[in-house]
Amino acid sequence: MPWLEGPARFARAFTVISACLANARRNKQVGHQDHREHSAQPAQVQATRNETPAQPPEAPLLRSEAVHESRWDELKARGAFSPTVHYPVTVAVLIVGAQGIGKKSLLRRLLYDDMDGGLKMEQALFDQADENAHFYCDGRIYDVHVLFASDNIFSYAGLVERFDYYGVIAAYDVRSYESFLQVPRLCDAVLHDCGSGGPPCPVMVVGLHSDAHDEERAVSGAEALKLATDRGFTFTECSAKTGNGVHETFSHFIQEAQKSGKEESVLSKLYAAGWFRTVAGLVWSASGGDRSS
Repeated sequence: MPWLEGPARFARAFTVISACLANARRNKQVGHQDHREHSAQPAQVQATRNETPAQPPEAPLLRSEAVHESRWDELKARGAFSPTVHYPVTVAVLIVGAQGIGKKSLLRRLLYDDMDGGLKMEQALFDQADENAHFYCDGRIYDVHVLFASDNIFSYAGLVERFDYYGVIAAYDVRSYESFLQVPRLCDAVLHDCGSGGPPCPVMVVGLHSDAHDEERAVSGAEALKLATDRGFTFTECSAKTGNGVHETFSHFIQEAQKSGKEESVLSKLYAAGWFRTVAGLVWSASGGDRSS
């Protein structure tokens, strides 16, 4: 009927418009819900979606941690740098190992934060500064003197005895099994005349070039760990190239010195110094007197 066509068209139009408005309201509600869910998600998830993952915060510096001088500004900013004694504690660390494995590169990374020395080494040579690394631990400054068996200090009486504490690193190249085979011989030198009580100072087996790819490795960490623990030593790996683990390796000796400081007597220090000199002499003799490191 013609007179019904107008109302019918109006009804159909009203139905379509109502449906559109309802869909719009539903979409708006869903959009708000998605926004709330997205906002409630952890920052890590959102960062993943944005392909800009948040960097994990650096581990906090504990008061008992031995902190290398390169991070002292951070300690000072936190008000956590307050040496209570004006003179430093001296720690001598003897590094022994096969020739050409990177012992001197390890020293340069420790001193100058660069395996080749860089500008800091040039400045130190110009200033004739002592080549010692400095750490801070529990209100004390520790000077770490890195020595090699070929150093002249072992040729003069009384020079070795001037240090407060001692430690030994038996190093090898993780890429060279031949260098690793020398570690047991070095450990025998370290254990010489120690008796059942073991060495009077901490000893650590250290694998150098820890940044090497798996296909480059000739020595597994498990094998080196077993060698160390069987003799009562500690074990770690580090890389002079990247700097990974270098500060931690030497801070181990700082913390050992800090723990034993109150128990050290004059006689025990003299015994440790004599043992330290003997180890250097045995390693020197075994190397045939070659001063290269």
